[in-house]
Amino acid sequence: MTDVVPQRALPFRCTIRDMATVPDGITSIHLQEGRDGYDFVPDYRTLPRSVTTLRIDDVGFASERHSLPPWLQSLSLVNSREEHFLGGFPPELESLNILSYTLKVLDGLPASLRNLTLRGCEGLERIGPLPPVMDSIEISACSELRDFGFFPSESVRVLGLSDLSQDVALDKLPAEIGNLIIEFCPRITTLSESTRVTGYLWMRESHGDALTRLMSSVKDLRLKAYDLERETIPPSVKHLTLNQCSFETRQLPVGLESLTIVDCYPDDLIGLPEDLVSLKLIRLGGLESFAGIPPCLQHLVIKEVDGPEDFPRLAYLDSVEIDRVVTKDGTEYTDGESYLADSKCRAKSAQAPLS
Repeated sequence: MTDVVPQRALPFRCTIRDMATVPDGITSIHLQEGRDGYDFVPDYRTLPRSVTTLRIDDVGFASERHSLPPWLQSLSLVNSREEHFLGGFPPELESLNILSYTLKVLDGLPASLRNLTLRGCEGLERIGPLPPVMDSIEISACSELRDFGFFPSESVRVLGLSDLSQDVALDKLPAEIGNLIIEFCPRITTLSESTRVTGYLWMRESHGDALTRLMSSVKDLRLKAYDLERETIPPSVKHLTLNQCSFETRQLPVGLESLTIVDCYPDDLIGLPEDLVSLKLIRLGGLESFAGIPPCLQHLVIKEVDGPEDFPRLAYLDSVEIDRVVTKDGTEYTDGESYLADSKCRAKSAQAPLS
Protein backbone atom coordinates (compact mmCIF):
# COMPACT_ATOMS: atom_id res chain seq x y z
CA MET A 1 0.00 0.00 0.00
CA THR A 2 1.48 3.33 -1.04
CA ASP A 3 1.43 6.33 1.25
CA VAL A 4 -1.02 9.07 0.31
CA VAL A 5 0.70 12.43 0.00
CA PRO A 6 -1.54 15.16 1.44
CA GLN A 7 -2.41 17.90 -1.04
CA ARG A 8 -2.31 21.56 -0.06
CA ALA A 9 -5.86 22.87 0.25
CA LEU A 10 -6.78 25.48 -2.37
CA PRO A 11 -8.40 28.72 -1.19
CA PHE A 12 -12.19 28.98 -1.34
CA ARG A 13 -13.11 31.39 -4.16
CA CYS A 14 -16.17 33.63 -4.30
CA THR A 15 -17.27 37.19 -5.06
CA ILE A 16 -17.79 39.94 -2.52
CA ARG A 17 -21.55 39.57 -2.88
CA ASP A 18 -21.36 35.84 -2.06
CA MET A 19 -19.32 36.11 1.15
CA ALA A 20 -22.28 34.80 3.15
CA THR A 21 -21.98 31.45 1.34
CA VAL A 22 -18.55 30.68 2.75
CA PRO A 23 -18.93 27.45 4.78
CA ASP A 24 -17.57 26.98 8.28
CA GLY A 25 -14.18 25.30 8.53
CA ILE A 26 -12.64 27.16 5.57
CA THR A 27 -9.22 28.61 6.48
CA SER A 28 -8.24 30.38 3.24
CA ILE A 29 -10.47 32.58 1.03
CA HIS A 30 -9.92 34.37 -2.30
CA LEU A 31 -12.47 37.18 -2.82
CA GLN A 32 -13.06 38.99 -6.12
CA GLU A 33 -15.29 41.88 -7.15
CA GLY A 34 -17.27 39.86 -9.67
CA ARG A 35 -18.85 40.97 -12.96
CA ASP A 36 -21.77 42.76 -11.32
CA GLY A 37 -19.60 44.63 -8.81
CA TYR A 38 -21.15 45.68 -5.51
CA ASP A 39 -22.74 48.83 -4.10
CA PHE A 40 -22.17 48.34 -0.36
CA VAL A 41 -19.30 48.44 2.14
CA PRO A 42 -18.33 44.80 2.84
CA ASP A 43 -18.06 43.68 6.43
CA TYR A 44 -15.38 41.00 6.36
CA ARG A 45 -16.06 40.23 10.02
CA THR A 46 -19.01 38.11 8.85
CA LEU A 47 -16.57 35.52 7.52
CA PRO A 48 -16.26 32.30 9.55
CA ARG A 49 -13.80 32.46 12.45
CA SER A 50 -11.90 29.59 10.85
CA VAL A 51 -10.67 31.97 8.11
CA THR A 52 -7.10 33.06 8.86
CA THR A 53 -5.89 33.77 5.30
CA LEU A 54 -7.67 36.28 3.07
CA ARG A 55 -6.92 37.49 -0.48
CA ILE A 56 -8.96 40.35 -1.99
CA ASP A 57 -8.64 41.12 -5.74
CA ASP A 58 -9.66 44.11 -7.85
CA VAL A 59 -11.62 46.04 -5.26
CA GLY A 60 -11.55 49.58 -3.91
CA PHE A 61 -10.13 48.61 -0.54
CA ALA A 62 -9.07 50.95 2.27
CA SER A 63 -7.95 49.23 5.44
CA GLU A 64 -9.12 52.01 7.74
CA ARG A 65 -12.63 51.94 6.24
CA HIS A 66 -13.39 48.27 5.81
CA SER A 67 -13.86 45.93 8.73
CA LEU A 68 -11.39 43.05 8.70
CA PRO A 69 -11.64 40.03 11.01
CA PRO A 70 -9.46 40.77 14.06
CA TRP A 71 -8.27 37.14 14.08
CA LEU A 72 -6.87 37.33 10.52
CA GLN A 73 -3.21 36.26 10.23
CA SER A 74 -2.47 36.68 6.50
CA LEU A 75 -3.82 39.34 4.10
CA SER A 76 -3.16 39.78 0.36
CA LEU A 77 -4.42 42.80 -1.60
CA VAL A 78 -4.08 42.54 -5.38
CA ASN A 79 -4.85 45.39 -7.80
CA SER A 80 -6.45 47.52 -5.12
CA ARG A 81 -7.44 50.97 -6.39
CA GLU A 82 -6.76 52.86 -3.15
CA GLU A 83 -3.83 55.29 -2.76
CA HIS A 84 -3.51 55.25 1.04
CA PHE A 85 -3.58 52.38 3.52
CA LEU A 86 -3.59 54.08 6.91
CA GLY A 87 -4.11 51.57 9.66
CA GLY A 88 -7.11 49.40 10.37
CA PHE A 89 -5.12 46.18 9.99
CA PRO A 90 -6.00 43.20 12.21
CA PRO A 91 -4.04 43.25 15.49
CA GLU A 92 -2.85 39.64 14.99
CA LEU A 93 -1.81 40.05 11.34
CA GLU A 94 1.51 38.30 10.62
CA SER A 95 1.78 38.45 6.80
CA LEU A 96 0.83 41.27 4.42
CA ASN A 97 1.15 41.04 0.63
CA ILE A 98 0.28 43.97 -1.64
CA LEU A 99 0.36 44.40 -5.42
CA SER A 100 -1.04 47.81 -6.32
CA TYR A 101 -0.14 50.34 -9.03
CA THR A 102 -1.99 53.16 -7.24
CA LEU A 103 -0.72 52.78 -3.66
CA LYS A 104 1.28 55.78 -2.45
CA VAL A 105 1.34 55.50 1.36
CA LEU A 106 1.36 52.42 3.59
CA ASP A 107 1.19 53.17 7.32
CA GLY A 108 -0.30 52.00 10.59
CA LEU A 109 1.15 48.49 10.31
CA PRO A 110 0.52 46.25 13.34
CA ALA A 111 3.23 45.27 15.80
CA SER A 112 2.43 41.59 15.13
CA LEU A 113 3.60 41.82 11.47
CA ARG A 114 6.46 39.48 10.60
CA ASN A 115 6.29 39.15 6.78
CA LEU A 116 5.81 42.00 4.28
CA THR A 117 5.75 41.64 0.49
CA LEU A 118 5.30 44.63 -1.84
CA ARG A 119 5.35 43.96 -5.60
CA GLY A 120 4.62 46.31 -8.47
CA CYS A 121 3.73 49.25 -6.22
CA GLU A 122 5.18 51.70 -8.72
CA GLY A 123 3.69 54.80 -7.08
CA LEU A 124 4.62 53.88 -3.50
CA GLU A 125 6.43 56.79 -1.83
CA ARG A 126 6.27 56.12 1.90
CA ILE A 127 6.02 53.19 4.30
CA GLY A 128 5.42 53.57 8.01
CA PRO A 129 7.84 51.99 10.51
CA LEU A 130 7.98 48.21 10.82
CA PRO A 131 8.35 46.18 14.01
CA PRO A 132 11.99 45.94 15.24
CA VAL A 133 12.21 42.25 14.33
CA MET A 134 10.88 40.76 11.06
CA ASP A 135 11.06 37.34 9.41
CA SER A 136 10.95 38.48 5.77
CA ILE A 137 10.65 41.66 3.72
CA GLU A 138 10.38 41.60 -0.08
CA ILE A 139 10.20 44.82 -2.09
CA SER A 140 10.06 44.56 -5.88
CA ALA A 141 9.42 47.11 -8.65
CA CYS A 142 8.67 50.02 -6.31
CA SER A 143 10.52 52.61 -8.37
CA GLU A 144 9.34 55.72 -6.48
CA LEU A 145 10.44 54.46 -3.08
CA ARG A 146 13.44 56.49 -1.92
CA ASP A 147 13.37 56.54 1.90
CA PHE A 148 14.04 53.17 3.56
CA GLY A 149 13.80 54.42 7.13
CA PHE A 150 10.89 52.03 7.71
CA PHE A 151 13.19 49.00 7.96
CA PRO A 152 13.22 47.18 11.32
CA SER A 153 15.96 48.46 13.60
CA GLU A 154 17.15 45.12 14.94
CA SER A 155 16.93 42.21 12.52
CA VAL A 156 15.22 40.58 9.55
CA ARG A 157 15.70 36.94 8.62
CA VAL A 158 15.30 37.41 4.83
CA LEU A 159 15.43 40.74 2.97
CA GLY A 160 14.78 40.84 -0.79
CA LEU A 161 15.14 43.98 -2.91
CA SER A 162 14.47 43.91 -6.65
CA ASP A 163 13.89 46.36 -9.52
CA LEU A 164 14.45 49.51 -7.50
CA SER A 165 15.28 52.96 -8.85
CA GLN A 166 18.55 53.94 -10.54
CA ASP A 167 20.21 55.33 -7.40
CA VAL A 168 19.28 53.64 -4.13
CA ALA A 169 20.65 54.63 -0.71
CA LEU A 170 20.28 51.82 1.81
CA ASP A 171 21.81 53.58 4.78
CA LYS A 172 19.07 52.49 7.21
CA LEU A 173 19.20 48.72 6.97
CA PRO A 174 18.62 46.54 10.04
CA ALA A 175 21.60 45.87 12.28
CA GLU A 176 21.46 42.17 11.37
CA ILE A 177 20.20 40.47 8.21
CA GLY A 178 20.03 36.71 7.80
CA ASN A 179 19.89 36.35 4.01
CA LEU A 180 20.07 39.41 1.73
CA ILE A 181 18.83 39.18 -1.88
CA ILE A 182 19.47 42.08 -4.27
CA GLU A 183 18.37 41.79 -7.92
CA PHE A 184 18.21 44.26 -10.80
CA CYS A 185 19.33 47.26 -8.77
CA PRO A 186 21.60 49.13 -11.21
CA ARG A 187 23.31 51.25 -8.59
CA ILE A 188 23.36 50.92 -4.82
CA THR A 189 24.94 54.17 -3.64
CA THR A 190 25.02 53.66 0.13
CA LEU A 191 24.75 50.79 2.59
CA SER A 192 24.64 50.79 6.37
CA GLU A 193 28.20 50.42 7.62
CA SER A 194 27.01 48.58 10.74
CA THR A 195 24.79 46.02 8.94
CA ARG A 196 25.90 42.42 9.33
CA VAL A 197 24.78 39.65 6.95
CA THR A 198 24.89 36.37 8.88
CA GLY A 199 23.61 34.09 6.10
CA TYR A 200 24.13 34.46 2.35
CA LEU A 201 24.27 37.45 0.02
CA TRP A 202 22.54 36.81 -3.34
CA MET A 203 23.10 39.36 -6.11
CA ARG A 204 21.93 39.54 -9.70
CA GLU A 205 22.75 42.40 -12.05
CA SER A 206 23.25 44.85 -9.20
CA HIS A 207 26.28 47.07 -8.81
CA GLY A 208 27.88 49.86 -6.82
CA ASP A 209 30.88 50.41 -4.57
CA ALA A 210 28.64 49.92 -1.53
CA LEU A 211 27.83 46.37 -2.65
CA THR A 212 31.51 45.65 -3.24
CA ARG A 213 32.24 46.64 0.36
CA LEU A 214 29.35 44.50 1.60
CA MET A 215 30.70 41.50 -0.31
CA SER A 216 33.94 41.75 1.62
CA SER A 217 32.12 41.04 4.88
CA VAL A 218 30.16 37.90 3.89
CA LYS A 219 31.24 34.27 3.85
CA ASP A 220 28.43 32.92 1.62
CA LEU A 221 28.12 34.74 -1.73
CA ARG A 222 25.73 33.81 -4.55
CA LEU A 223 25.97 35.57 -7.92
CA LYS A 224 23.82 35.31 -11.04
CA ALA A 225 24.53 36.80 -14.46
CA TYR A 226 27.83 38.40 -13.45
CA ASP A 227 31.00 38.90 -15.46
CA LEU A 228 33.80 38.28 -12.99
CA GLU A 229 36.23 40.10 -15.25
CA ARG A 230 34.69 43.25 -13.74
CA GLU A 231 33.99 41.93 -10.22
CA THR A 232 36.43 40.73 -7.58
CA ILE A 233 35.48 37.93 -5.20
CA PRO A 234 36.82 38.96 -1.78
CA PRO A 235 39.05 36.50 0.12
CA SER A 236 36.56 36.38 3.01
CA VAL A 237 34.13 34.29 0.91
CA LYS A 238 34.17 30.61 1.87
CA HIS A 239 31.02 29.44 0.05
CA LEU A 240 30.40 30.61 -3.53
CA THR A 241 27.61 30.02 -6.06
CA LEU A 242 28.06 31.13 -9.68
CA ASN A 243 24.94 30.97 -11.86
CA GLN A 244 25.16 32.04 -15.52
CA CYS A 245 28.46 33.76 -14.78
CA SER A 246 31.53 34.29 -16.91
CA PHE A 247 34.66 33.51 -14.92
CA GLU A 248 38.10 31.91 -14.83
CA THR A 249 39.21 29.66 -12.00
CA ARG A 250 42.13 31.95 -11.21
CA GLN A 251 39.59 34.56 -10.06
CA LEU A 252 38.30 32.36 -7.24
CA PRO A 253 39.39 32.99 -3.62
CA VAL A 254 42.26 30.81 -2.45
CA GLY A 255 40.48 29.86 0.79
CA LEU A 256 37.21 28.79 -0.85
CA GLU A 257 35.68 25.70 0.81
CA SER A 258 32.56 25.04 -1.29
CA LEU A 259 31.73 25.99 -4.87
CA THR A 260 28.52 25.58 -6.90
CA ILE A 261 28.61 26.27 -10.66
CA VAL A 262 25.27 26.39 -12.52
CA ASP A 263 24.61 27.04 -16.22
CA CYS A 264 28.17 28.17 -16.97
CA TYR A 265 30.59 27.22 -19.75
CA PRO A 266 34.11 26.81 -18.36
CA ASP A 267 36.59 24.96 -20.57
CA ASP A 268 38.18 23.18 -17.63
CA LEU A 269 38.48 23.20 -13.86
CA ILE A 270 42.24 23.62 -13.72
CA GLY A 271 43.24 26.01 -10.99
CA LEU A 272 40.40 25.44 -8.55
CA PRO A 273 41.31 26.42 -4.96
CA GLU A 274 43.28 23.63 -3.29
CA ASP A 275 41.29 23.80 -0.03
CA LEU A 276 37.98 23.15 -1.81
CA VAL A 277 36.00 20.45 0.03
CA SER A 278 32.64 20.51 -1.80
CA LEU A 279 31.98 21.03 -5.54
CA LYS A 280 28.64 21.05 -7.38
CA LEU A 281 28.53 21.17 -11.19
CA ILE A 282 25.04 21.62 -12.65
CA ARG A 283 24.15 21.98 -16.35
CA LEU A 284 27.63 22.71 -17.65
CA GLY A 285 28.27 22.62 -21.37
CA GLY A 286 31.55 22.44 -23.22
CA LEU A 287 33.63 21.23 -20.28
CA GLU A 288 36.80 19.80 -21.81
CA SER A 289 38.40 18.26 -18.76
CA PHE A 290 37.96 17.36 -15.11
CA ALA A 291 41.67 17.78 -14.61
CA GLY A 292 42.32 20.09 -11.70
CA ILE A 293 40.01 18.46 -9.15
CA PRO A 294 41.54 19.67 -5.85
CA PRO A 295 43.28 17.10 -3.62
CA CYS A 296 41.16 18.00 -0.56
CA LEU A 297 37.82 17.55 -2.36
CA GLN A 298 35.49 15.21 -0.48
CA HIS A 299 32.01 15.80 -1.94
CA LEU A 300 31.13 16.13 -5.61
CA VAL A 301 27.74 16.59 -7.30
CA ILE A 302 27.48 16.37 -11.11
CA LYS A 303 24.16 16.98 -12.89
CA GLU A 304 23.65 17.30 -16.65
CA VAL A 305 27.27 17.79 -17.62
CA ASP A 306 28.40 17.15 -21.21
CA GLY A 307 31.86 16.64 -22.58
CA PRO A 308 34.69 15.45 -20.32
CA GLU A 309 36.16 11.95 -20.27
CA ASP A 310 38.98 12.07 -17.71
CA PHE A 311 37.08 10.76 -14.70
CA PRO A 312 39.48 8.35 -12.92
CA ARG A 313 40.24 10.34 -9.77
CA LEU A 314 36.55 10.98 -9.11
CA ALA A 315 36.03 7.31 -8.27
CA TYR A 316 37.92 7.72 -5.01
CA LEU A 317 36.10 10.69 -3.50
CA ASP A 318 34.19 10.25 -0.23
CA SER A 319 30.85 11.27 -1.74
CA VAL A 320 29.81 11.52 -5.39
CA GLU A 321 26.28 12.22 -6.66
CA ILE A 322 25.78 11.95 -10.40
CA ASP A 323 22.73 12.62 -12.57
CA ARG A 324 23.32 12.38 -16.32
CA VAL A 325 26.87 12.74 -17.57
CA VAL A 326 27.59 12.40 -21.31
CA THR A 327 31.20 11.89 -22.43
CA LYS A 328 32.65 12.99 -25.74
CA ASP A 329 32.45 9.46 -27.12
CA GLY A 330 28.68 9.48 -26.50
CA THR A 331 28.64 7.31 -23.38
CA GLU A 332 25.79 8.44 -21.12
CA TYR A 333 25.66 7.78 -17.41
CA THR A 334 22.32 8.33 -15.70
CA ASP A 335 23.33 7.19 -12.23
CA GLY A 336 26.38 7.35 -10.01
CA GLU A 337 26.95 3.62 -9.50
CA SER A 338 27.51 2.71 -13.16
CA TYR A 339 29.62 5.79 -13.69
CA LEU A 340 31.88 5.10 -10.69
CA ALA A 341 32.23 1.43 -11.58
CA ASP A 342 33.39 2.40 -15.07
CA SER A 343 35.70 5.05 -13.61
CA LYS A 344 37.43 2.49 -11.37
CA CYS A 345 37.90 0.16 -14.33
CA ARG A 346 39.44 3.01 -16.33
CA ALA A 347 41.70 3.89 -13.43
CA LYS A 348 42.94 0.31 -13.05
CA SER A 349 43.50 0.02 -16.79
CA ALA A 350 45.51 3.22 -16.80
CA GLN A 351 47.69 1.94 -13.94
CA ALA A 352 48.20 -1.60 -15.33
CA PRO A 353 51.79 -2.30 -16.60
CA LEU A 354 52.26 -2.87 -20.30
CA SER A 355 52.86 -6.56 -21.17
